[in-house]
Amino acid sequence: MLKELEEYYKGSIVPPNSPQSMRVNSILKKIVEAMHRRLRLPNSGKWKSTRFDTEHLDGMQWQVMVVDSKDYDGGALYLTNGTIVLFTRLLEKLKSDAEVATVLGHEVVISVSILLLSRREMEADYIGMMLMASAGYDPQLAPTFYESQLNPSRYHGIFATHPPRHKRAKKLKEPKVMEQAMAIYSDVTSVHGVRSSI
Repeated sequence: MLKELEEYYKGSIVPPNSPQSMRVNSILKKIVEAMHRRLRLPNSGKWKSTRFDTEHLDGMQWQVMVVDSKDYDGGALYLTNGTIVLFTRLLEKLKSDAEVATVLGHEVVISVSILLLSRREMEADYIGMMLMASAGYDPQLAPTFYESQLNPSRYHGIFATHPPRHKRAKKLKEPKVMEQAMAIYSDVTSVHGVRSSI
């Protein structure tokens, strides 16, 4: 599929050494690192370590392929070899690294887990937000992203399984969910300092 996409978008793929590509690949690297290390989750006032089952992903060459898509209202998609395709039309709407991390975290989770199809997208939103927090990105921006950036007209065809954006945002805003994400984020940023934008 990667070869087919590369052929289809020949001439539209943004070079890997461009500022756009370097920015998103730097963010992806932090998310993948967070996925491979133990994720500390707060549990009844104590920290509980958990680790995603990612051994099957060892050796994958994670990368973001940025595609210039002024005429296409696409967002992002994951290919099975570790490549995430991110279209510039979406990228231009993402003002912060945390918003980029929201998208990439979601796509990484889709690649990691085979989840129940009826809950797949919501679970990927949730785990993706925990990953972005663990990578040092403010999780409070994730619900805002789902409320404001996703185009409801995309929920047809292959996107028919995607829940409405307001439901996705509402789930991530639930106090228990957001408190958990903020606890992870606070723990990470207090140890490593706040990550700066590229």
